[in-house]
Amino acid sequence: GSLSKGLGDRNQRFDVLNVLALFAFLAMGIGILVILGIRESQQEKKGNMIRLLPSARSDIKKSRKAFQSSFALAIASGVILCLLAPVSLLLSIAFLGAFGNDIGLVFLLSFIALGVFLFIYYGVVNAAYDRLLALGEYTPEKQERTRKSEAAAEIVFPLLGLIYVASGFLFDSWGTAWIIFPIAGIGFAAYEVIMDGLDSFKKNKK
Repeated sequence: GSLSKGLGDRNQRFDVLNVLALFAFLAMGIGILVILGIRESQQEKKGNMIRLLPSARSDIKKSRKAFQSSFALAIASGVILCLLAPVSLLLSIAFLGAFGNDIGLVFLLSFIALGVFLFIYYGVVNAAYDRLLALGEYTPEKQERTRKSEAAAEIVFPLLGLIYVASGFLFDSWGTAWIIFPIAGIGFAAYEVIMDGLDSFKKNKK
């Protein structure tokens, strides 16, 4: 009895340490993302423009073209890893029984972590190429439109918050008035899609 109790206490302490380690790594990761996000937003507020010499632009274009195959392979691998994650958990439980829960969880989180790493790492590199060459989301037109949309959102969503609170107190519509927020989000998204389509149409027409 004392032996089993001791093993149970040890397992409980081990589980607590695992949970603490998980939250510690999550806290560090979130902290890094917050710091980098603040730095990037500060750089964007400064309005720094990247100007490249023709020779440098040509070299970056060649490097980006060579990178695209690796980028596509990384994204495909990330998708496959994320799909394999739940499969590995189910197979571990099916073939290893109760012991498979822990093993399957290790495989599940490992596959997801690898997949997310591929998405983030190669996505950041691809975004860096686009930023340097002013492509995709980083064209001057897109950047200006994004700046205007963000400025509009800073006005619209606080107003919607006031409308939601006022309608809740006046008409007791707390359970239904919240729909204005997703409608506004869809409206902003639709605006971006329409403007992107118009830009593409204008470029093709030229």
